[in-house]
Parts: sequence; structure tokens; C-alpha cells
Amino acid sequence: MFLSKNRKTGGRYYVYYTDENGKRKSVTTGTSYKNEALAFLIAFANRPKEIKPTEPVIKPLEKFSELEDKVISFVKDNHRKGTVSIYKFTMKSFRETIGDKPLNEITIRDVEHYKSERLKKVKPSTCNIDIATLKASFNIGLKFGWVLHNPVKGIPKLKIPQKEKLCMSDEEVAKLLSEVKEYPLMRNIILFGLYTGCRMKEITNLQWKDIDLKDRIIQIRNKEDFNTKTGKSRLIPISDKLYSTINQIITENGNIINFHDPDSYIFSKENNIRFTNSSVTHMFKYYIRKARLPEKFHFHCLRHTFITNCIKRGISINYVQALAGHSEIKTTLGYIHIGIEDLKKAILAID
Repeated sequence: MFLSKNRKTGGRYYVYYTDENGKRKSVTTGTSYKNEALAFLIAFANRPKEIKPTEPVIKPLEKFSELEDKVISFVKDNHRKGTVSIYKFTMKSFRETIGDKPLNEITIRDVEHYKSERLKKVKPSTCNIDIATLKASFNIGLKFGWVLHNPVKGIPKLKIPQKEKLCMSDEEVAKLLSEVKEYPLMRNIILFGLYTGCRMKEITNLQWKDIDLKDRIIQIRNKEDFNTKTGKSRLIPISDKLYSTINQIITENGNIINFHDPDSYIFSKENNIRFTNSSVTHMFKYYIRKARLPEKFHFHCLRHTFITNCIKRGISINYVQALAGHSEIKTTLGYIHIGIEDLKKAILAID
């Protein structure tokens, strides 16, 4: 097995080998650069044993745009729409930054250049997502034999300072609920967030069929038009406070009719139309300002508050992880908020 340059094909290198029948054959490396041709030769020589030399060999793609098309097609068949959008944007922006280069010519230097250009427009956290997506794209290419190397391998993530996990105090919660009492619908949405720790989309997609008042359980599950963040379902027990809130919802504004329709949404506009994330966000921010609470508070703070309160009350971190629907316990630990008052109590306990 050896390399030889064929000038009739623009100087590209070919790998020449002898098959099991003693017949001489060749396969193009797709490049005119010797170092890249050598890399191809090594990969070809070490291909899986079950693939015989006489069997058709997958020809690596030539341009990045070809990989882009193949990867997007694969992602469309295997991932959600949101994930597909991320892949589309990342691969397009990478191509526009470095040009539609031959795949074998894309280097770590190109990836670093792309990273530096992205940092001029987005936050480091967003840039990390771009790099992770690009790395995954090349890994898909390696899996199917579309590329011979991954230039993103070894590119380190940008270090990002830990964000403050915003947790509301009991006094701040009381202030907010005092202001929102004029709008029962929003009050109940907020109470659901405080008593369940559910994400906003999980709350707005709740239907009466998801609530079992007899056994006092809420089921957060995937539906035809909604998937949980982790793709997994979970059960949340209904506390006394939440049970009271649900009964209040049933008796308010004629909701007793919706209660007997399993497909009705618990929180909806007229004609059973769900609230959008933006509408709940705007309403929440309106009442935060009305209560003269810090601008930094957002709806997800209710989830932070729930998780933090669970930890403060001595609930096992494993139980909290299950209630919150976190796939990894380190995510749950990241939500724990220890305030100055907690530290003061700790010091007083020592005294």
C-alpha cells in the first residue's frame, strides 16, 4: 500500500493497494497536500477489519458546505426543532467566517479564529455552545466517514464566572403576592412556581388530566406539542398549600367547567389558548416592578426559590433532584442559594 500523486486529477494523491484477489486498486485521498494524504492513508490502512478492501469505501466529503448539508439532514431526523436551529445557525456562521474550505484544510487555527469573531458579538456562554455544536457536527461526520479528522477536538471551553442564582426571600415573596392579588390568574401561576419548582413552560402546558387530586400528584410529561427539558417525565406530590391553590383555581371564574375537561389547560386565555412564555414573563416583570422589587428578578427565580427552600428544610438533595427534574445532581447543587442570613445563623449556632 502506497501513496502516489496523479497529475491528471489536479495533483491529488491516491492510495494504491492490492485486494484479497491480488488485484491492484486505488482510492483518492481527496487532497493534493501530502500531510493530509498521509493522514488519509493511515485512516484507510486502519479501517475496521470487517470492511474488506473490495467493498465500496465511503469517500470523504470535500467542502464544508457538503458536511453542513449532511449534518443538518441527520440532526433533523434525530433531534428537536430547537436543536436543529442551533446546528443550522452554528454551521452557517462558521462557513461564513472561514469560507467554504476543503474539509481537510480546516485547522484548529480556523476554529480559534471563528471563536474570536463570535466573541465580538455574543457572550462567552453562547460562544461555548457554538463550539460544542461545531465539535458535535464534526463528530457526526467522523461517525459516518464524511470527514477524517475533527479540528475542534481539544479546543477548550471559555471560563465563565458563576452566575448568581437569584432566590427570593419570604418577605419578597409576600410583597409580590400582595401586589398580584388583583390578578388571580397571575397569582396562581406564581404560586404554582413557588410550590412545585416547575419551569415556566411546564406550568403553561399543564392540563387537568395531569393532576390527580385523589392521590395528590402532578405529572409533568411529554406531549404531542411539548417536551420536558430533559425529555423525561416526573411526578410531583401536591402539598397542602398547592392543594388549596388548585381548589381555589377550580372555583374561580367558572373554571369548574374546564376542570371536568381533561384536555383543558389549567392556565389559559379564552378558547383554551395557552399563555406564551413572553406574555407570562411580561406580566411577572410588571408585578415585580409594582412591588418595587429588584429588576434582576425573573420568573425562573421562583424555581430557584423552591429548590433553595427544599434544601433549607433539610430535604435530601437526591429528592430535590427528582422534584426539580434535573438529569445530574451537580445541576441541583448549583441552584442552592446560601444568603448572608443563613451564614449568620450558622455562626450563631457555633456560639
